Order: sequence, then structure tokens, then C-alpha cells
Amino acid sequence: MSQEILALARNKTYTVVPLPEGKELICCKWILRIKENLDGSVDRCKARLVAKDFHQQTRFDYTETFSPVVKPITIRIVLTLAISKGWIVRQLDVNNAFLNGELHEEVYMTQPPVYVDDILVTGSDPKSVASLIISLNNTFSLKDLGKLKYFFGIEVAKTNSGLFLSQAKYAKDLLVKADMQDAKPISTPMVNGQKLSAYGSEVFPNPHMYRSIVGALQYLTITRLELSYSVNKVCQYMQQPLQTHWLVVKRILRYVAGTTHYGLHLMKPSHFEVKAFCDANWASDTDDRRSTSGFAIFFGQNLIAWKNQKQHTISRSSTAAEYKSLANVVAGLLGYNLCFLSYTFNSLSHQQSGNHQIAVKHVPAVDQLANDFTKAISSQNFSAFRSKLNIVDSTNAQFAGEC
Repeated sequence: MSQEILALARNKTYTVVPLPEGKELICCKWILRIKENLDGSVDRCKARLVAKDFHQQTRFDYTETFSPVVKPITIRIVLTLAISKGWIVRQLDVNNAFLNGELHEEVYMTQPPVYVDDILVTGSDPKSVASLIISLNNTFSLKDLGKLKYFFGIEVAKTNSGLFLSQAKYAKDLLVKADMQDAKPISTPMVNGQKLSAYGSEVFPNPHMYRSIVGALQYLTITRLELSYSVNKVCQYMQQPLQTHWLVVKRILRYVAGTTHYGLHLMKPSHFEVKAFCDANWASDTDDRRSTSGFAIFFGQNLIAWKNQKQHTISRSSTAAEYKSLANVVAGLLGYNLCFLSYTFNSLSHQQSGNHQIAVKHVPAVDQLANDFTKAISSQNFSAFRSKLNIVDSTNAQFAGEC
């Protein structure tokens, strides 16, 4: 707690003043947390001083409620570039929480908090990286955690050909939370061709538990993207889960129980070409007949973005559903600026790509990776699908020390 108070004072986060007449005071509280190592041992104890923001009043105590959070795709792109260039990746931890920005309103509280937490720094010049860390530490109170090993619940290990990202500890903790740590493993997260419905079964008696477990499974898909379709399906019934939905959740957990040591392998790319796959499963929802879209985007050899979702409107034909899926992936490419990124790095690597327009081509079914983001598939096809996504068993990975 003393480190948090000292860091807030050092950053001049607040000014101590008497409460003006007519102003409401917002309370605060301490959030205490134990940060663990990969083996479950205690790394350090952390204390965060936070405002009880539910006491704030709209258009008086604040005008915005936005909190900046890094997107997983950004992390994957940065790590892919770091691998390709041989850059070191350093990890920092900010000693005091909350956004160190300028407030445009007068806010009175017992102790004012603002948020930043874990930071990754990488670059081509180690001296410049070290200089940046010193500069950041002069502005914010930081702790240099050294080379990247564990952040946001994601374990990072260097291999002979890239980086291995895993959430093994997170997955094991989730199984304990669901009381499924001794569950019998199974080869796929869903039965081949299985479809779910909002009807036809009794209501699950503990919806809070359902939402908690399914929400945790969503976070697991950061490195376990082969779970995307099954987790997306059970997420669609958060409002009123049924017994049949909970049975699917338990099957997903049984699959996780047998694959906790699996993770995403980011490999050193030989090129920076962006390639995207998209597909649609027409009228797949048995309740409203809407189609399911799926896409996968590769940057070099690494899968950095993927998505599967139910389309917003009903498609009158499979062709219409496919075009909607194509529109979704193009929007993703443009939204992530991946076309420009590919063109820039290919040019820097002297790999001329001609122009950076988007070309649309037909893909044979055997090569269509997005197909398996739109439906439940057989165990044989699922194993091949998982392999194509670079989801590998850590026991087969050739590790090579620190990042």
C-alpha cells in the first residue's frame, strides 16, 4: 500500500483540498491481490487504490467511461514483428493503477485513482529500449520485470522457431473453479454437427455460474482459438441458459482438461503477406435461421485474428451468406490496417508486393480454414484444423531459453 501511495504522490495524481460546498465526495477502497508465478508460488503482493465509481453521477462527475485496453491482435502482431527481427521484448509493471491522463472535470474523492498496468516494450535497438524504460520510469513509477515470460495470464516461452503462448495455469485454475479438474478428457469440444437451441430443455438453475465459467472460457480463446466456435455458441445463451447448454460447457471443459498444455505457436515469418479466409454456414441457427460467419487472418505464417459470429440478418441463399462473411473479413482487414502493414514491411524487406489491393479468390474445401470456425466438426477433422492454426502441444515444442 505504501508503494501505491508514494507512486500516486510522485506522479502528482491528486491535490489535497477541502471539499467545496455543494460537491459530493466519491469514496475509495483498496483492492488487494496476490500475483502468482507459473508454478503457483507467490510473486508479489499488489495493492490498488480505486474509486467507487458507482457513486459518480452522469454528466457531473464524468463525461466518459472509456478505459483503454490493448487488443490481443496488437500483441500478436508486435510479437510476430519481434520474432522476425530478433528483437528482445521487455515487460514492465506500473506501481500504481489507473489512467495517468488529464481530467477535464472537477472530481472530488477521498483518494483519486487513474489506470495503467502491464506494458510490453520492444525494438530493434536495445539501448533505445533501455532509454525508453528509464524515461517511462521518470514519469511513472515502474518495476522492470525483465524479459517477457508471463503477462495477462499468458505464459510466453521462446522456441527454436519463434514464441510459444500458453494459458496452461489459467486453464487449470478454471477447471478447479468449475470443479472439473478430475474430468475425463475428450478429443473435441463439441459433438460433430451439434446444434443448440434456446428451447427444448429445462432452465439451468445457476445462471451466475454459467456466465462466470463461459466468460472465463472466452478469455482462454486468446491462445486457444480452436475453442472459438464452441465458446461462441454457449455465449449466445447467457441470458437464460438451459441444461443442454451447460452440458456443452462441461464437454468444452473436458476437452480443456486434456489439452491444458496446448498453446499458440508464433513462428518467425519468412514473409509479411496478409492472407484471410472466410466462410459461412447458411441458416445454421435452428431458432431464427440466421447464418454463421467465420474468418481467420494470417500475418505471414501466424494467425493473428479470427472471428465467428451469427449474422445480423437472415440470408435468403447460401451465396448471400458467403458475401456477408466476405464483407466481415474485409472490414476486419481494413479496420486493423493490415493491408498497409503488409505492404510496408514487405517493402522494407525488399519483397515487392506490387500493390496492396485486396484480391478475392476461391479456396478448395480442404484448404478452407474458416470453415471450421462456423460448425462443430469430427475429431479427425478437428485435429487437423487445430494443427493448421499452429495450436501445438508444449511437450513437443523445442524451447530455447528466455525471450
